[in-house]
Amino acid sequence: MPTFKATEHTLRQPFIEALMGCIDEKDYRLLNELAYRENGLVRKIPDIVILREGKYREKDDVFHIDYGGIAAILETKKVDIASGFAQATQYQTLVRKTMGYPHVLASTDFKRLWVQDNTSGNYIIEQYSTVNKIAEVVYDSIISGLAATPTFYTDKDYVDFISASVNNLTQFTRRIRRKSLEQLTGFFLATTLDAEIGKNKEILREISETSNKAAAFIIINQLFLYHLLSSGPAALFNPLSADASLSDIQKAFDKVLMKNFEAIFNCRLIPLLPNEAQELVDAIIEQFRILKIETGSSDILGKVFHSLIPYNLRKRIAAYYTGNPAARLLANLTISNADALIADFACGSGTMLVEAYKRKRELIQNKKSSTCEQHTLWLSQIYGFDICMFSGHLAAMNLFIQEIKCFPERMNIAIEDSMHITSKTQSILPIEQEIVTEDFVTKKGRITLPKHFDVILINPPFTDRRRMTEAYVKSIDRVIKREKKMEYVRGQFHLGLYFMLHCEEFLKKGDFFGIVIPESILQNMASQKIIDFILERFQIYAIISSNAQIAFSENTDWKEILLVLVKSTDLKKGPVRFVTLYDGLTYENAREFAILIAEGRVPSKYDKKISIKMVNQDELARERNWIRILRKDITIDELMSIAGNTLKTGKEVWG
Repeated sequence: MPTFKATEHTLRQPFIEALMGCIDEKDYRLLNELAYRENGLVRKIPDIVILREGKYREKDDVFHIDYGGIAAILETKKVDIASGFAQATQYQTLVRKTMGYPHVLASTDFKRLWVQDNTSGNYIIEQYSTVNKIAEVVYDSIISGLAATPTFYTDKDYVDFISASVNNLTQFTRRIRRKSLEQLTGFFLATTLDAEIGKNKEILREISETSNKAAAFIIINQLFLYHLLSSGPAALFNPLSADASLSDIQKAFDKVLMKNFEAIFNCRLIPLLPNEAQELVDAIIEQFRILKIETGSSDILGKVFHSLIPYNLRKRIAAYYTGNPAARLLANLTISNADALIADFACGSGTMLVEAYKRKRELIQNKKSSTCEQHTLWLSQIYGFDICMFSGHLAAMNLFIQEIKCFPERMNIAIEDSMHITSKTQSILPIEQEIVTEDFVTKKGRITLPKHFDVILINPPFTDRRRMTEAYVKSIDRVIKREKKMEYVRGQFHLGLYFMLHCEEFLKKGDFFGIVIPESILQNMASQKIIDFILERFQIYAIISSNAQIAFSENTDWKEILLVLVKSTDLKKGPVRFVTLYDGLTYENAREFAILIAEGRVPSKYDKKISIKMVNQDELARERNWIRILRKDITIDELMSIAGNTLKTGKEVWG
């Protein structure tokens, strides 16, 4: 049967009628889709503009508005308020220079309302049952202003608003040369990790669009960080002026870059934007001011980042991102010294490194020390490597914002294929302005490496070596041959297993290694040689699985475990903790579980949350299918009930 579907214009009409019913026409005038003109050209068309009577003149359908004549600018969106917020803010940046700030700025999807009182700076985000109520709140805000309320932006609000800005800015980053963006963001390397990608036009288009979004997000990160550094009484730099050009903005960024913020500001993308992007960049700067974004959670940027990388692309190259709870559990199990040297050889957006930082902070929470001195010290003890510029950029951002009032000397985040770093390397190249295809980095600036790390935490990509390019497989095989470990490379080997072999080079006796891996490694015949490697080189401290969730990474469709190892050559190795979690792992219970796992016993009150079986490591050498030990109390049918239709068995994952 043919049907009609309501559009934004359809839904807007009852809202306009409700507003007209509230407005006193002696004082205000409502105009629908009033075109903003400048230099004879139509620039933007706001959905609704409310003018103050006596503050404008009308002639031949043209409105000449006096300073202070705009009472409100409202954007209506059928789907969500976030894109409306971004547009309303952009209109505000256009009119504020000549007409002043509107009293009220608002966005509604006819169910929720965001409204900002520019006079007081107060705002609300609320849900209402009718458009009549939304209209009343908007009108009351115009005539009376908004009183201070306990309303706070949630992490989701920040993520939605920033994501909308990323989407808007992407229209301009699409106009930058595709190859430049893919190299600068690092997504061109996906074709290295999976040879089939280069043959699939659909995936190549996906990579290109992801690079466009990543570039937009890098620019927004830079604007965000500059906002932090130029806000408040202890501001280190001058705020960007309302009429700052793109060139002026880049000059401001370069001043920060001189203070050793290569990891964030060496991507010089602003000069590559077309001049038409100026208005939107101005609006993004205004959005940060309106949102008071410096008061938000430090996890916001990471959450936006994870939403940018298409799931199909991550799945194709087996690149998933560790959830914060799993990273916190691993950090608590492996880090017992606040001065420990920590590394992640595939750091992604820095989740493992951030949790390592937070663990260090927990360990000295009762000791007196200078916050900025500690911040600088901890960042000097944390190292991250990633082959992708965009990932490394975000890891640096996430570490910096752990203490946004401090200005660290350096962040040890490097764009580097860590499979080619050796334990004898004295220094490596940090994140730089552009990527050279041969070695992924340019030639200036170095990060000094320690010979060993106290803890390595990693969630590596698990791309099958059969899908990687032949040239790349040969290059990492040479590394493993040099380390005299090729005997362990057998069968259907994966990139994550190469990382396991390689990372061991950077650990000394007693050091910890925590890794997120597919559970199938514990039972598949093709992985028996890697099991030999683990038994020969490490004490297995803990093998952690969950009956409450399939994976510890985000958007993964195979079963995962957390494997915690201690470097050891001692043949008389201690007991292994086989851990099963019955409660879903959360950020709140991760530390509690870590304490129980470290103690190796479970008080009766925790029986329904976690179980720990202590098994001598010698026994594991005889029982090669460790799944039989780990999963005695759960069937595949029960696993399927947890996972729905997404569970992949070991046979499906490993072939």
